[in-house]
Amino acid sequence: MIATINSERTSEMNWNHRKENKFTQQITGVAIVPGVNGIPQVKEAVILRYYTTDSRTYACAWLHGSGDWLNGSGYAGGYGWHRRSGAAQAAFNAAGVTLSEDIGGRGDNVVDEAVQAITRALWPSAVAIYINRAHA
Repeated sequence: MIATINSERTSEMNWNHRKENKFTQQITGVAIVPGVNGIPQVKEAVILRYYTTDSRTYACAWLHGSGDWLNGSGYAGGYGWHRRSGAAQAAFNAAGVTLSEDIGGRGDNVVDEAVQAITRALWPSAVAIYINRAHA
């Protein structure tokens, strides 16, 4: 999967999507980049947080690269499909990220691939990329 960071954003962060008492999960994309005197630096590039109610899953994304600070949010509702990946797709779109393939409704593994691709796009000089998942 390939991620492209666009200067044009579809929307901005909707702070109403951040429902702290409904937090369920966070996915963090970490880049290890070359540093001064050969000492590697750890860069937290992508933070994707999920908030889940009975009818919707909300996602808020914060992206940080060398010079880029972006954020976006979105949600997915309904039943019978993977709402977390749908919400992640909406949040990444709102932040100005274009992915080479649609991730909505495709599950957690493809969201991890998207976070890795975005981390790589934000820090192309990274020597390693890690994904960390935390649950409420």
